[in-house]
Amino acid sequence: MTLREVVKQSPEKRKKVDYVFLVTGTAATAGSSAMMMHRSCLLHLFPLFLVSAIVMATDDGGALLEDPLATGRPGSDSTAPLFLEEPEDAYVVKSKAGTLSCRAAHALQLYFVCNGEAVRTKHHSAHEFVDPMTGIRQLEVKIDISRNDVEEYFGLDGYGCECIAWSSFGQVKSRRAKVIVAFIRKHFTENPYSRSVELERQVELRCLAPEGIPPPDVTWQKNGVPVEPKREGSNLIVSSEGHLLVVQARLADMGNYTCVSENVAGKRISDTAVLTVLGTYRTRFSLLLLS
Repeated sequence: MTLREVVKQSPEKRKKVDYVFLVTGTAATAGSSAMMMHRSCLLHLFPLFLVSAIVMATDDGGALLEDPLATGRPGSDSTAPLFLEEPEDAYVVKSKAGTLSCRAAHALQLYFVCNGEAVRTKHHSAHEFVDPMTGIRQLEVKIDISRNDVEEYFGLDGYGCECIAWSSFGQVKSRRAKVIVAFIRKHFTENPYSRSVELERQVELRCLAPEGIPPPDVTWQKNGVPVEPKREGSNLIVSSEGHLLVVQARLADMGNYTCVSENVAGKRISDTAVLTVLGTYRTRFSLLLLS
């Protein structure tokens, strides 16, 4: 009986029989005389002539031949490495180092290359684990970059690191993450100053944040409470430069305003600017006359 004839049989019959397929192209059932002859031959010819195949029945009655010598197995590291997390830009703040992290699957080695040189001594943590859901092996590594590391590098492209994931099936390189020393100056480029405005007129309180890296965010406070310019019905707008615009001055807009500038390196608060809405008493007097 040939292997082609075996495959054409019903799944029920195939499940009950073990088949051995030789290079001669024949198959025999276990316990038959032919099978005994084959087994005798296998003792002498196994290294040269034996090719085994496992015939498995499937739900739809088809047959699947699996190669037992195949190197790939579900859940094995038989594919090229794949990044699950690439390093992001980081900032060094004063004496606090910047941290870069990287995570990859199917990798046998995972390490950082900074400014063209492999860096392994600065790894402050390295973990290896298997995802319980997929059974895939993962590696994770983190690296600390100090202020001295950054300041002692004089390349025009700035201090940067890439994560390298390696296995026998290939090597992949992550995006280049920059490490920058963050700072914020003590003094504002322009402090807000007190203003007076007529009722229902427009007025602007100017503020230019201190120099800093990364560029500081600017917010405002009124009487020590953060203002919410995006709130529905708000009478205030903060420009892209950080200036505060009062669209139509109202009595409720009067108060003490301060500009707040902040980034990862720190926070600065400006001098206080007093906003006065004129015409308050005149308006009240007019209303009394009309009543």
